Amino acid sequence: MVIASALGRSQSTVSRGLRRNRGQRGYRHQQAHSKAQQRHAHKAKAVKLTPALVSNIDALLEQQWSPEQISGRLTQEGQASVCHETIYQHVLKDKCAGGKLYLNLRRHTN
Repeated sequence: MVIASALGRSQSTVSRGLRRNRGQRGYRHQQAHSKAQQRHAHKAKAVKLTPALVSNIDALLEQQWSPEQISGRLTQEGQASVCHETIYQHVLKDKCAGGKLYLNLRRHTN
């Protein structure tokens, strides 16, 4: 496909994009842009670590929960959707500030 090679993308990626954004009268760029904006508006948003959420995460870390377990449990309980990587970054920030949260991780370096 000429479009795919011109964009430096695989043919299946371009094909999927065209199919996803096609309307009753075929592919139209304004309609495709509108659909993309709607998809973006309805996707999950990043959660800010509120003091209450941080307190909850810290308590679970002190109980030897892994960041993956914490992330899964928070999502399951409908509290917040926090990526495990965000929790690891919180632990690292705490360690750099002289905190001891990192000692609760299953694998920690001194």
